[in-house]
Amino acid sequence: MELPEAFNCEKYFPRGCIVGKAILVDCRQMDDIWIHKIKNYLPEEYTFGDYQAGRYAWILENPVLFETPIVTSGRQGLWNYDGVIDGR
Repeated sequence: MELPEAFNCEKYFPRGCIVGKAILVDCRQMDDIWIHKIKNYLPEEYTFGDYQAGRYAWILENPVLFETPIVTSGRQGLWNYDGVIDGR
């Protein structure tokens, strides 16, 4: 079975690279109040996230999607990129 073009993982979901940047402004632990807010006011976010009580969600501002991803070794968690992000 052939999948639709939208599911072309290599083309639309690159791995081993930085695809963008954002400013991390807050981190919230999910409780019933936050889960309710996200479910009702951000339904697309809720659909694709795991918002169980006790988990954490990052609040990001000024997201930028890079036109060309930066190839690098990935890591789990937060880490500093030592390379150059020229004009991105």
